[in-house]
Amino acid sequence: MGFRVTTLSMAVLIAGGCAGDPPSIAGHYDLVAVNGTALPCCAQTDSSGTRVTFIDGSLTLGDGPPEPFGATPAGEMPSSCVHEIPNGARIDTSGVVTLPDGRQYRIPTCTELHHAPYTMIVTRAYDYAGDSSKTVSATSSGTYAWSDGEGGQAPVVALLNANLIGPLTLSSSAVEVTVGGAHFGRGAAATPSDPVYRFLHATP
Repeated sequence: MGFRVTTLSMAVLIAGGCAGDPPSIAGHYDLVAVNGTALPCCAQTDSSGTRVTFIDGSLTLGDGPPEPFGATPAGEMPSSCVHEIPNGARIDTSGVVTLPDGRQYRIPTCTELHHAPYTMIVTRAYDYAGDSSKTVSATSSGTYAWSDGEGGQAPVVALLNANLIGPLTLSSSAVEVTVGGAHFGRGAAATPSDPVYRFLHATP
């Protein structure tokens, strides 16, 4: 019997569509809250006296099919990113597996296996002690994976390049995505330095 490894930790979401349509969560989402507080929020003052506040943001998801997720020691992962390694084999940090007979092969990373794109933008305001200020937008982009809740599991989405994961909630008027850092089975942290983002997409 072998053991299983995951190639990356990640993030989560939920989706909907018309009857008969392929499920999709593609679209533009607005950042509406950080750590459970509506924007602007979560201001922190650093050691230099600069006050940093979350003020805006967005998440754009491209089309991509859902897939099953599975529970691992690192939390929920897309099943395609979980691989079984034979007993006696070794795996290094680059994903190269060495079998007991010396043969080797490489396990592809999650980002290599997925092609549905995402772009996440988070904008912060920096208010300096000398009364000057500026706004800075940070952009993360890459690929994502998601589960639509088939088989009784909760709907989930993972922003693979950002290592963010969280639940997806669907109503008749909106789709809501909440993602935070994957902390190896401990769930998403909720601190200003390790935020949990809540995005909202209004549906027709």
